[in-house]
Order: sequence, then C-alpha cells, then structure tokens
Amino acid sequence: MKERRKSLLFWGVSLVLTLLIASYQRLSGPTRPLRGQLDLGGKRLSYALPRSCDRSRECKILVETPSPEAQGRLLFRRYKASQGWSEREMSLLDGRLEVTLPPQPPAGKVEYRLMMRMREARSETIRGSLILFPEKPVVLRFKGHVSPWLLFPHILFIFLSLLFSVRTFLETFAGGSGKLELYLLLTLGTLLLGGLIFGPLVQLSAFGALWTGFPLGTDLTDTKTLLVFLAWGAAWMKVHRDPQGGKKWVKAVFLLTTLVFLIPHSLLGSEFRYPSGTGR
Repeated sequence: MKERRKSLLFWGVSLVLTLLIASYQRLSGPTRPLRGQLDLGGKRLSYALPRSCDRSRECKILVETPSPEAQGRLLFRRYKASQGWSEREMSLLDGRLEVTLPPQPPAGKVEYRLMMRMREARSETIRGSLILFPEKPVVLRFKGHVSPWLLFPHILFIFLSLLFSVRTFLETFAGGSGKLELYLLLTLGTLLLGGLIFGPLVQLSAFGALWTGFPLGTDLTDTKTLLVFLAWGAAWMKVHRDPQGGKKWVKAVFLLTTLVFLIPHSLLGSEFRYPSGTGR
C-alpha cells in the first residue's frame, strides 16, 4: 500500500510538472499571437496580432474597437526581402477593424505594423495624431495545412515523452530501481514517435522540409529533439549496465531535457528565402 501511494504521488507530480512546462512552451513560443490594448482618442482598442497563419485560409488581422470613428491601415512587407512597405486599408465590420495579409509560400514570412487614427463622426476631420504600433514590426510565418492525423499524435507523443521523462527522474529517488529501465524505454519510445517520426512529417506538411535541424540547418526544435533523444539513449545504456550508478545520468539528462523544453518552440524554424527584388 505504501509503494502504491508513492507511485500515485510520483505520477501526480509528474503530471503537474509536465503541464507547467507545456504551458510555458505554449505561452513563450514565437507563434503565439501578440496581445494588448491601445488608447486611441480616449477609446480603448484590443488586439491579438497573429504570428502564424495557415496559407490555405485568409490571414486576418483584427482590432476590436468600440468606436465607429476608428480608422486603420496595415503596413507590411516580405521579411528580409529588401522591399518597401505596402499598405492596405482596414475595414470596419461588427465592431472591429480587419484586413487580410496576402498569402505566402510555406515558411514564407512577412513583417507588419498597424497605423491607427480617429476621425470626427460624419466628417473627415482627423482627431489626434496617428499611432503606429507595435513598436517593433510583428513577424508572421505562413504554413501549409497539417492533417489532424499527423498533428494530434505528434502533440500526444511529445506530451507523453515529457511526462515519462519526469516520471523517470522521480523514479531515481525510489528505494529500488526495478522500473527505471521501463520508464526510460517509454521516454525513448514516445520521444522517437513524437519528435523523430511524426515531428518531421508535420514539418514536411507545414513547411515543405522533413528535417531542418543539425546537421542540415539551424532549426532549434529539430536539433534539441535529436539531442534529447540521444541523451536519453545514453542514460538508458548506463542504467542497463549499472542500474544504481546510472541514476546520476538520468538526473543529468532530465535537467538537460527541462532546459531544452524551456527553449521556445519553433525558434529559428524553417524560413523561406525570397529572391532579391521580387514583387509583393
């Protein structure tokens, strides 16, 4: 009964830590919308500016506004393409200003800002000055459509690999070591499926490239997945040869895994290189 309570405690702690790390990944990633509020002519406007869009659908930029006198323009250009800024007028519809970005190739990026102003009702008189925001242009990356049959198992197995890695770490503090090798194998198996099989397939669908990490590119997501998989493989070999002595390896690899998962997802990810001087 005591061992069962300890096991339940370890699984509970593993789940909580996994959810905390996964939540941090979701909140810190470069594809999360940039949210905020803007004071324009005494009116409070709310916005959530996207930083990732599916190229198979319209990529809308929306600004919630309580005032029908709000006006806005979108300034945009292809990222790192040596181009001038293009402009599009925003339309007021159902209490919000909206405009669409032109679709780009998979992994194509654009940077954009918004220019807002207020006008007097039933006139073109401008009230107050123009406001250009955000301070730095938002960088948005387009992606291809990813089938749920690829995306769901990718997310599921990555989540399970993190859960099993935490549980493996906690097992090193248990009295025995009979299940340590089992948890190591579960960590390796789910990481292999989620990160090295379904992960590249998702990336191929989204960005047209199967692998862009080491040694082929600089994608940190691919590179860190490979690094963590190899590290857990080394820890398993150590535990297989020496269950007690291998616990130090497991603790070190878990620390490495935690640090790796704290690196925002999709950082330095796939990026389409626009030919110099191309049109918009």
